[in-house]
Amino acid sequence: MINFCISQTSYSLFRKMCYSLLFLGVTLLPYSVKAMLEDEENLEASPHIHISSKKSVQRKEIPEEETFLEGVSETLLIPLYGRALETDRYEGIIQDPKAVEIVNKIEKELPTLKLSCSPQLQLGLCIRTRILDERVNDFLDTSPDAHIVNLGAGLCTRFTRLDNGSCQWSEVDLPQVKKLWHQLYEESENHRFIEGSVIEIDWFDKVVKNPDSKILFIAEGLLMYFPENVVHSILSNIGTHFPGSEILLDVVGIPEFLTAYSDWIFPDLRQSGTKFSWGGNKNTLFEQRNDLSIVGTWPFFEREQARWGQTTKLTYLYYLPGMGLGPRVIQLKFKE
Repeated sequence: MINFCISQTSYSLFRKMCYSLLFLGVTLLPYSVKAMLEDEENLEASPHIHISSKKSVQRKEIPEEETFLEGVSETLLIPLYGRALETDRYEGIIQDPKAVEIVNKIEKELPTLKLSCSPQLQLGLCIRTRILDERVNDFLDTSPDAHIVNLGAGLCTRFTRLDNGSCQWSEVDLPQVKKLWHQLYEESENHRFIEGSVIEIDWFDKVVKNPDSKILFIAEGLLMYFPENVVHSILSNIGTHFPGSEILLDVVGIPEFLTAYSDWIFPDLRQSGTKFSWGGNKNTLFEQRNDLSIVGTWPFFEREQARWGQTTKLTYLYYLPGMGLGPRVIQLKFKE
């Protein structure tokens, strides 16, 4: 007779892995069934032409009215709304009065617009915001006159929370965001908006370079929407044109094969009609490069653990073998 002795720790890990497998199966089952049904419909409709079974989900757009939100996708507002909700929460992770101010203006301007942000997304967004605020604050403590370059800025309000009066701050985003941004912020000598795409370099010369000032780039909620080869290109461009600079970025931390199902794993993605292209579950992409080094990493799940358990069972997914390091903020430094 063989006795199997399982320690309490091993049993706890085994149970979490079982929950993870169950969660993954239940999450992906609707996606698999939906894909099979759509394949059958496509084959019946046109047996000689292959049509992708992945129908795009239409994004909900702001009503076309003569308002300061005209032409702006609702998805741009969700992170802002999540921060406003957290600010109003008792003992919230962050305090973002500017986000509350903007949301109140939106609700007054368009009372029929109903913004939404799931508790899971709200928690993840605000943990990310808190970590990035801490890292930028630390950077400015050692380099108070640094230049902060916020990539894909959208309606980020970080400048209003962290401005020390000495730093330069540039918000970089596409031209369609500029009109809305100028309705909500005023440019100043140390805070301005730069039109540009993160995958292009034509705006680089607008970033003022001071030999005595360090540069910190921020890519918040951005790079996971690009394929890995494009992420490599973005990092290479920054490292080549701004040697010695640093960048803060975040990753969702799922294996690449799961990115195709990310809109089913994360319901908020499904509702907005988007999905991730790069998982970043390991640091291999950064470790294999010889033009940068990892300054530090800060995992999301190490914070607010009790609240994660109350909000979602998604954390169980990351106990599966091969899942990697999970969602985290990473700070990189480019070689001089």
